Amino acid sequence: MTYTGPVLEDMDALDTTCMAILGDGIEYQPAGGAFAPLRAYVDYGEAERDLQTGKVIAQDITVEAMHADVPIRPSAVCRVQLGKRPGDTFRPVNVRNSEDGTHWRFELEKVSA
Repeated sequence: MTYTGPVLEDMDALDTTCMAILGDGIEYQPAGGAFAPLRAYVDYGEAERDLQTGKVIAQDITVEAMHADVPIRPSAVCRVQLGKRPGDTFRPVNVRNSEDGTHWRFELEKVSA
């Protein structure tokens, strides 16, 4: 007997629905494009940085955006603005796929507008 029920690859609709409800509002500007609103998971956590003079706590923002919303891998020339950090502009760094392969996962580095 062959299983014909839903499989993980069929769950894209669930990803889209969850993102629409639970995602944070951001603005994303691809290379050579204009800013456009989209929903993404944003973790505003902090990270401990070890300096020669001591340790400091620094902002360590991580974004997860669906491949469907950002079809081309984000690069350093792309820009991101966050709804919770108005007036600040960031660039993606350390871009990689999520564990399930449906999202881009990256950290943000603040840039001058």
